[in-house]
Amino acid sequence: MIFQMEYGQVEIDKKAIISTIASILLETYGIVKMEPADASAFLKRLLKPDNDIEQGIKLVEMDDERQSMKIELYVEMEYGSKLQEVAKNVIHSVSYKLKELLGIHVERIDVYVVGLRMD
Repeated sequence: MIFQMEYGQVEIDKKAIISTIASILLETYGIVKMEPADASAFLKRLLKPDNDIEQGIKLVEMDDERQSMKIELYVEMEYGSKLQEVAKNVIHSVSYKLKELLGIHVERIDVYVVGLRMD
């Protein structure tokens, strides 16, 4: 994503945005981990079980002109937590912190709960 500044341009890499989102998610109460977004990512994770931060975070649309984006998040939540409240907290935290830290406006965040963990 490219930002036009007073004295030039600043480019923020996609991996930097994804790692920022991942750290925000892991700080949010009720989120256990991110899950693969589709079957191919799931198979890749089975064959290569390293801790890939990109799993579960999908940048659907990035608009450099308006400096905005749409995000899909695939998460596993803690059993017993109120799913709707956790999803609201995730949406608020991610959109607020991306705006504050990176200056990116988030138009839409979709949160998909793909599993529950009982401990």
